[in-house]
Amino acid sequence: MKKTIILMMAMLWVLLVGCDSNQSVESETPKEEVPVLDVQETKNEAVDSGEAVKTQDVSRNAAWCVYWDPSPADSADKYSKYSDLVLFGCIYSEDYSLYIPDKLYELALKFSNKNVSSGQETYLSFINDVMHADGTSTQKSTDFLKAVLSDPELSDRVIDDMIKKAQTFGVNGIELDYENVHKCDGFWAEYLDFVEKLYSRASAAGLKLRVVLMVATPVSDLNFIKGPQYVVMCYNLYGNHSGPGPKADEEFLKKTYDKFKSIDAGYALANGGFEWGPNDKAVRSLTAADAAALAKEKGAEVTRDGSGALTYSFQSDDGKHTVFYGDEQTIDRWSSILKNTANGNVGISLWKLE
Repeated sequence: MKKTIILMMAMLWVLLVGCDSNQSVESETPKEEVPVLDVQETKNEAVDSGEAVKTQDVSRNAAWCVYWDPSPADSADKYSKYSDLVLFGCIYSEDYSLYIPDKLYELALKFSNKNVSSGQETYLSFINDVMHADGTSTQKSTDFLKAVLSDPELSDRVIDDMIKKAQTFGVNGIELDYENVHKCDGFWAEYLDFVEKLYSRASAAGLKLRVVLMVATPVSDLNFIKGPQYVVMCYNLYGNHSGPGPKADEEFLKKTYDKFKSIDAGYALANGGFEWGPNDKAVRSLTAADAAALAKEKGAEVTRDGSGALTYSFQSDDGKHTVFYGDEQTIDRWSSILKNTANGNVGISLWKLE
């Protein structure tokens, strides 16, 4: 049986690589490209039978596994505690076809060789990043959103591609991570129609749906359908758009929960952080491990601030640098704030598994 599965996976690898572009793109932002998981016997009955998927459990915890990080697939002790794993992720070419980096396939194959825990489910993420012919890319493209959301035939094609790719990868569901809709001037109705159409067709194909939302989403003015699992990104309080500070704090988390509680949303938290240089300008993003290593290299004193994040500063040739980042203890604190605010009934997603 094992030999048969391995042979089938090898054939699938050849087929997948032959059908998509073979270049690779990397991004520092939450959402990118993903590979192939084992078609598990632990999938839910709806996925196996093709029956419509029921409303999803809002308390499930998830973690994103990104294709450019080689470590997640080797960390079984880390990903085993999550009920959902999100392979991140599929982006697009200029002609609106899917662009799948080689490393996404490699990540999927690594996971396929692991024994996914019973009850654990996998999602393939689709992001509105666009890879251009000259090798550059546009992250969270509003031009892509406007084109897809305004053209019924194109949106049908994009949805077809999502479903086919998710089925090819053998995952339990689709994650829709189309960001910056609020910058598209009046496209919320079209976006909600797209979500409803995607949910209906994905459900008919036995696939679940996660929908990632930005904090800027005007949720009180919109009518989100029931059924998909909505996940709000709670980690943009400070970042490359601002001066130094933590990705979240208690006030921000409670306000965000209160804003989105009407749709039974889950909430995404992020580890790692940013380094800011002189004039409080963001220099780069850092993983938690990189931030800790930098502090050691610079001999900086690391403290934990009131938000639960870690912070330190050091002098460089160009002036003072400041770092804020979150580690496992930070995530535990932020998770506790959300769960206590929600009386325990809330799902937490981690950006990203390291």
